[in-house]
Amino acid sequence: MQRWLLLLIAMVLLVFCQRVAYAQGNDDYILSQSYYSDKTNALTFAEVQTLAFTPYQGLLTGGFSQGAYWIKLSVRADPQNLVLKIRPSYTNEIQFYDPTASGKPRVTGSIYPMVNDDIEANSFNFVLSPSASNRDVYLRIKSVSSYLFYVEAMSMSAFERSERTDNFIYMGYVMLTLILAIWLLITWLMNRERVIGVFTVQQFLAFTHTFIKVGFARTYLDLYVSAELINAISNMVVVFYPLVALTANFLLFQEYGLKKSFRYGFFALMVWSLGINATFMSGAEVLALTWNVKFVLVMMAGFALCSLRGTDPSEALESSNAVQLKVLRFFYCINFIVWLIALLPLLGIISTGTVALHSLFVYNMMSSIVFFILLSYRARWLLKHEVARTSTLQAEASQERQRREEQGMLMAMLSHEIKTPLSVLKLVMDQKVAGSDLEGHANRAVSNINFIVNRCLQLGKLDAKAIQLNPTSFSAKDFVSALLQDIQGASRVQTDIPDSLVLSADREILRLVLNNLIENALKYSDPAQAVQLNMLMHSEEMGRRIVFDVRNKVGVLGVPDPDQVFKKYYRNTQATKVTGSGLGLFLVHELVGVMGGEVSYTNENDEVIFSIWIPA
Repeated sequence: MQRWLLLLIAMVLLVFCQRVAYAQGNDDYILSQSYYSDKTNALTFAEVQTLAFTPYQGLLTGGFSQGAYWIKLSVRADPQNLVLKIRPSYTNEIQFYDPTASGKPRVTGSIYPMVNDDIEANSFNFVLSPSASNRDVYLRIKSVSSYLFYVEAMSMSAFERSERTDNFIYMGYVMLTLILAIWLLITWLMNRERVIGVFTVQQFLAFTHTFIKVGFARTYLDLYVSAELINAISNMVVVFYPLVALTANFLLFQEYGLKKSFRYGFFALMVWSLGINATFMSGAEVLALTWNVKFVLVMMAGFALCSLRGTDPSEALESSNAVQLKVLRFFYCINFIVWLIALLPLLGIISTGTVALHSLFVYNMMSSIVFFILLSYRARWLLKHEVARTSTLQAEASQERQRREEQGMLMAMLSHEIKTPLSVLKLVMDQKVAGSDLEGHANRAVSNINFIVNRCLQLGKLDAKAIQLNPTSFSAKDFVSALLQDIQGASRVQTDIPDSLVLSADREILRLVLNNLIENALKYSDPAQAVQLNMLMHSEEMGRRIVFDVRNKVGVLGVPDPDQVFKKYYRNTQATKVTGSGLGLFLVHELVGVMGGEVSYTNENDEVIFSIWIPA
């Protein structure tokens, strides 16, 4: 890809150099040329003919002005038709006055359709009729853009050759910017990286700007889009483009640890650019475009300064390793010098001859190419880094999955090995200590060990995501009655459950949830107070759902922390006096989530309330 780009660039630059040499060495038919600046924008042709004009050669650089420019051309006699070729192709209005001709002046410009031109071509033009003697003709120029003006007089055949050459150069500009934009878009679609995304928008704006400014929009869209709309879009792109470029470079510098003071500098430039856009939208086009050129110069200087002094390597992101900072410093410094040479003629400060007609496009093209190469290299580095990171994460995930599987196998083995002796121990104790004072303590000890083992098994299933729902329909009241028979101290539990309430849920998971909540309430509540279990059906727009809550009075061990209550291994500082694993409420929260429901905890009126809803 880069090889073909370099070949295209070489061809365009070769033809460009030949075109410039031809323009400078061509002995055209213009004997002399001079200008007059009409700051009032109100002089008539008759009045202008009496004024003194200032001679100039080659390219006229008048900067931005609210007024108009009059050009006086002394044209050599020739028995054939001559053509005045006028560039650049974004001058708004050009009127042609011939003192020897009668009638209205002929007019062309970017705000007029191409069919008005004497010759339908990419460049503005006027055909001069044959003349036996030298003569003077006049041009009146009006534009909201910078007053760059270059005119040639040539034969018809020379005009056609010149147009072919210019169109080849301009097509090279346009195709190159389009190729770069499409390639950046493809790069962005491959990794969806923010910096490349904004630079892609910038490059498409560069393509639009080039396509319109070289005159192709007027040439190829003349029958479909009005010249006024094309001209308006062109100026909008000119003032909006720097804001996008500023945003793109700001995001890039952020990765290199942009210092706080320079960050504020970027924000100030963004406000300035937004002000320019607002000025343009208000109708003050000349003022907005003038300040826009100055803004671009300041912005480019800011980029160079930021690359030299505005970054903190200690705050840089890992992605900054893709393109070394010293490479960006070299690029931004050279880029500033290049744009300085390209933009100063637009302000009328310096003149670079006919090179200025192409310099903005050439410099824009060259900076786009360099940035494209840097961003492509950066994208490849990020992709390579992401692939390596993904491979590492996959390896870690595989190791973690293997560890969990081994942990699950260990828990299953331990539970089997522990539960068998527990059953034997329970049988022996029932025979040996039955009826004695030790019976209650022994049974509670065995129950506690069994309880912790069951919790660990449930936790292992959650970690391994091995829980599968098996919903069935069953009576809520019968379900709770059977559940309470297996809970020690269940005589303290009071229930409020409609006889007709039917649940549709995974019976085993719901049993684990309620078992944990009820045992938790019995364990930590006031022993002299009852525990309340309520169940009811709610019908809402989202569908029916079962809501139940478990309530108990606050005991001597206090209340749990609402921010920690559902976290794994959390236990109230006072609760350490009671046997527990810190897994019960965590399991409740996770198991309810598996069923597609929610659980909440509140503490009001000296009462602890756990509320749960699940789909009916």
